[in-house]
Amino acid sequence: PSAPPQEVHVVSLTSTSLQVSWVAPPADSRHGAIVRYTVSYQAPDGEDTERHNVPDIGADATSYVLEGLEKWTEYEVWVRAHTDVGPGPESAPVKMRTKEDVPGAPPRKLEVEAINSTAIRVTWKPPIQVKQHGQIRGYQVIFSRLENGEPRGQPNIMDVALPEAQ
Repeated sequence: PSAPPQEVHVVSLTSTSLQVSWVAPPADSRHGAIVRYTVSYQAPDGEDTERHNVPDIGADATSYVLEGLEKWTEYEVWVRAHTDVGPGPESAPVKMRTKEDVPGAPPRKLEVEAINSTAIRVTWKPPIQVKQHGQIRGYQVIFSRLENGEPRGQPNIMDVALPEAQ
């Protein structure tokens, strides 16, 4: 083919999958029967920056779901059509980020300091960047009174909005 697939769109389905859709190259630029498609993808700023190819997607296909991707990571996606003679040009890259998910690691450097007889200060750092899997919007501090080293009663839960967590 002398033209790439048209109308390439990418939508985020989940935190680890993207759906790629396309329309076949224009008829006058196919130069034979389309026998398959290849979808390529890459996460330039992800943990895995290697370019991956999904070859041999059926000639009748107009979409494909990429799975097992990194959470909350921006990907570039390309599609190309093939005839029996070989591959045509790639589509322009389409960028899309996988959806947010819950953090994959706890906050770091948790410290607790007694302020006086009725107050403590709790400080922490956010989870490491690659494990945040989205925008941290707040934290939950859970605490219990101890008697003889054992928690007593129901734990107290305090929601801390991000601006207050600084």
